[in-house]
Amino acid sequence: MKRTQTTGRGLLAGALVGTMAALGLSLPAGADSHEAGTNVALATNGGEVTASGQELAGRWGPALAIDGVTSGTSTDPQASRWSSNTADDAWIQVELDEPTEVHHVTLYWEAACARQYRLQTSTDGETWTDATGVVEPRCGTVDRQTLDVEGPVSFVRMQGIDRTPIGGTEFGISLWELQVWDGPEVVLPEALDIVPRPVSVEVDGDADPFILDSTSQIVAAGDAADSGEMLADIMRPSTGFELPVVDEPGDGGDITLQVGPEHAVPGHTGNPEAYTLEADEDGITVSATDAHGVFNGVQTLRQLFPSFLEYDEVTSGPWAVPAVSILDAPRFDYRGIMLDVARSFQTVDEVKQYIDALVQFKMNHLHLHLADDQGWRIEITNEGRVEGDDIDYTRLTSISGGTAMTEQGYNDEPGRTGFYTQEDYAEIVDYAAERHVVIVPEIDTPGHTQAALHAIPQLNTEGAAPEPDPATGVPPSHGTGEVGHSTLDTRNEVTYTFLEHVWSQIAEMTPGPYLHVGGDESHVTEEEDYIYFMDRMIDVVEDLGKEPFGWNELALADVHEGNVIQFWAANTAGAELAPERVNENGAKMIVSDSARAYLDQRYDGDDPNDPNDSVSPIGLSWACRDNCTVERYYDWDPQALFPDVNAEGFLGVEGPLWSETVRGIDQALWLVLPRAAALLEIGWTEQDQRLYDDFAGRLATLGGRLTLQDHNFYATPEIEWSVDAAGIDQQVEQAGTATEMTLGVATAPGTTAEEISGTVDFGDGSDPVPVTVTATREGDELHVNGEYLLSAEHTFAAPGTYTGMVTTTGPNGTATAPVTFDVAYTPSIVLDDDEVQAGEDVGVTLAGFVPGAPIVLSLDGTVLATVDADDEGGAVLEVTIPATTAAGAYELTARQGTLEVGAMLTVTAAPAPTPTDPSPTDPSPTDTGSPAPTDDPTHRPTPPRGGGLPNTGAEVGAALLAGLVLLAAGGAILLRRRLTR
Repeated sequence: MKRTQTTGRGLLAGALVGTMAALGLSLPAGADSHEAGTNVALATNGGEVTASGQELAGRWGPALAIDGVTSGTSTDPQASRWSSNTADDAWIQVELDEPTEVHHVTLYWEAACARQYRLQTSTDGETWTDATGVVEPRCGTVDRQTLDVEGPVSFVRMQGIDRTPIGGTEFGISLWELQVWDGPEVVLPEALDIVPRPVSVEVDGDADPFILDSTSQIVAAGDAADSGEMLADIMRPSTGFELPVVDEPGDGGDITLQVGPEHAVPGHTGNPEAYTLEADEDGITVSATDAHGVFNGVQTLRQLFPSFLEYDEVTSGPWAVPAVSILDAPRFDYRGIMLDVARSFQTVDEVKQYIDALVQFKMNHLHLHLADDQGWRIEITNEGRVEGDDIDYTRLTSISGGTAMTEQGYNDEPGRTGFYTQEDYAEIVDYAAERHVVIVPEIDTPGHTQAALHAIPQLNTEGAAPEPDPATGVPPSHGTGEVGHSTLDTRNEVTYTFLEHVWSQIAEMTPGPYLHVGGDESHVTEEEDYIYFMDRMIDVVEDLGKEPFGWNELALADVHEGNVIQFWAANTAGAELAPERVNENGAKMIVSDSARAYLDQRYDGDDPNDPNDSVSPIGLSWACRDNCTVERYYDWDPQALFPDVNAEGFLGVEGPLWSETVRGIDQALWLVLPRAAALLEIGWTEQDQRLYDDFAGRLATLGGRLTLQDHNFYATPEIEWSVDAAGIDQQVEQAGTATEMTLGVATAPGTTAEEISGTVDFGDGSDPVPVTVTATREGDELHVNGEYLLSAEHTFAAPGTYTGMVTTTGPNGTATAPVTFDVAYTPSIVLDDDEVQAGEDVGVTLAGFVPGAPIVLSLDGTVLATVDADDEGGAVLEVTIPATTAAGAYELTARQGTLEVGAMLTVTAAPAPTPTDPSPTDPSPTDTGSPAPTDDPTHRPTPPRGGGLPNTGAEVGAALLAGLVLLAAGGAILLRRRLTR
């Protein structure tokens, strides 16, 4: 499986390239040898900035464009940007500290970017030269431009040409930062195509790769055994190998997984997720001090193998892993993704698929949003109610398990209803734990609670909202996306009786450390009542032995050391207090900045100036109104949003998926991927080891892998998704016959069959021919397409084993894959004549046998001749039909081992000889009734067919008479002998 991309990623030098090329494989290039450049535009590096003007006096001046801050902050999303006057010439320029040869310019555009601009340079600040053509950037993105200029320059200018209207009005042109680089921004070491990027990857270009084969086994004992079994389950369908999981190593060629304190990872001792991976031609070893570390190493190993390891049918391979040494550990302990099942339900199997799609990118926490205004999804029983508690908790699911969103679905589909029994929830928890994922259950309170109020009449006391229907005693079900209208009665003890019972059962079912109490958007809860409620909930959760977890509004309460605050929006309650709670109270922070981490936001629109014109048929837009791209979700640093927060206070990152518009797992994954992979790399990889262009190149290879795994995703055009292919070895039953074959499978995410072409070289000396490309699934605006079967018809002239090559070309590159054709030896026999007289010769032509091996020819079980097949598997000879063969129809067979073929032959009787009758009165002692000999020395009497049995009625009579004569003669001789004794 070889992938040749058009993105400029080269090949490793040295012996590895030759070996891999011989196997039909390639590897991406290592890092450039030169060092990273410097942003010479920075004020701290001597840059001086001027501009045509600024939008407001005293705010958004040009100096903010060279201060090193490339986005807004958590407390001021509008800070640190330059914005031109609404009607001026709209330019901004930097005078460099000294003349510099410019490598490239990077512009961090704000939402009101230039519709069109050019970059210009000058040596004196008076005469300007266009260094680019007209550029049409995308607002809200990072825009890198290489300049067409020779020699050093002293000034670089962004000259606006046209403004981008916002809501139909043209404002100033606005950007966060203007950077001028004298070299590449970051030079990262080789990471192959692994997501997330490991800490260290060292490829040995002089060593042969590891090749998995039918003798390989997985050595995994003790705590590594579960990961070994999971790996084997993934690899067996695609390789066709048995891959036994054993306790002890074999003779080499094994994959070894090992756990123990002796495998501590240098520099990361004590981190249970750290691992090392070593691969060479003799085997692969993944080592860690904890089973979680080995599991993480297995996810990396999956990505080192060709992507078709994930296919569910056998392909040709070869299954090669480069000789590599990897050391790896996470940046943050918490790397989470949220799934909102309250607004629209996801089944147990769908949640499992969600987990499987994301753990390969090293997600380790799944936040389940189990209750909201629209529905309640977790069974709570009446068992264990305290004295005086008359609430029927089963109504939570019997009533509000049947409610959901009633609007905003694709094609007007309402939200899906349902709930998890406690057995279902336990199954999800166990499935996640097997994959080292911690479940974080959320019951959102005190707001977002209309589903509970709708189901439980006792909760609808004076302080609850909305008011109940007088006829039912409860408020109606809620199916819209409206938020902030509901609250529990925070001053009534029935609320705490209810929540203590609910949380006690959930805590018992949840082995993880966290219980998420929600707390967001409680707009109708008075702040004093909210704080009182949250203080009590913190105590309830801690009394259950768990750690309270809440949205950033939780910071209003008296949070304790170890409590978790989930930041989601700068302009919400508690956001400004969150850093203080972390630094002073010892709380921990999870960053889910809605503008960069909310996975329910729509993708980039066709018209960047109109947030309602989007390629996303589902999703919201309140947090990210446009350009909600992979780059936007990748190119930020959670710690940079809170520069004053202690590093120890950052627990990690999470990407929430809210489900106002989501129906089913395919739509969930379509919104989540590939942006979740970007967020999970933020959580895993150190900030100084991340660069978007590098990530985009690695991500491009994973689209095919997701496609083969049947995980839906959005094949965003901002990524040049790789073309990849694998051959499917063929067993051709007969040479000389046209055979239609499925030769291979290819992936090219986001394409159609009309965009894919290919050829096949059958390896038999014939010319390559085009293949027929057939999509395996129908893609639409919510389902990725990009898996194709490749087929062709061919006639092999002769049997044998041929090694061919399938070549597939798509919009982003070409892939080649070897395929083996095992053309069966189909023997044939042709007789010169289908009728011959006994005793005469018949010409025989043989073909389709194994060259050089003997062929035995037989007539009715009697061997007539043996001949060796020639170099082409054939022979031409004459065989003599025994003269004793009786007239009749026979099969003349040619056999070579298990190969056998026959042809029918009619034998006519040889001319009958003239008989000499014996004397009945003077028989000879040797007379047996046989015909008398003739004078012809070549004459051989012909016995009847079948050992002397007659064929016709006349022959039967003659034979009987002859038998009687012989019997009488024999009796007379015997009598005479006895009388003479």
